[in-house]
Amino acid sequence: AVGSLSAPLKLSAGSGVATTVNVGNGSNPVSAAYLDQTSGNLVLGAANVGGVLKAISDVGAISQSGALTVGGTTTLTANDATNGSVDVSTQANAFGGAVSLNTAHAGKVTNAGNLLLGTSNVTGALTATSNTGTITQNGVLTVGGTTTLTANDATNGSVDVSTQANAFTGA
Repeated sequence: AVGSLSAPLKLSAGSGVATTVNVGNGSNPVSAAYLDQTSGNLVLGAANVGGVLKAISDVGAISQSGALTVGGTTTLTANDATNGSVDVSTQANAFGGAVSLNTAHAGKVTNAGNLLLGTSNVTGALTATSNTGTITQNGVLTVGGTTTLTANDATNGSVDVSTQANAFTGA
């Protein structure tokens, strides 16, 4: 691995301004990344992280503009009660470990392969998609809105979120 961020990289943009962060490059992943956006939206650009990715947006949403490749767990937390959604569903992501979403709004995640959902708290709707595999869990899912889980693999695609004491209170 080329490097790591063991302490949070504090990011700050003016009110309403997004900060785009690219982590790692091509075949040279960083070993871990911990990002803390203190104001404005956090936009995750192309990322190659061999270990853990933890991203927090204190005031704003978390989205992406590039594919995320993460070998370990991924935790994405948007703390903004007004605008704090999490959407990492627009690229061909490769999450190797559990993905946890924490937001007072909607949470969306897409993985190119199998998707393992970690402990997540989503007050709004949760949309999770595996393009070529299964969706499973290793943590409790607490979802206040609609839950949509889609495994697009016609041969091996399946969804099993029955292994934890989940709280699905939405439609």
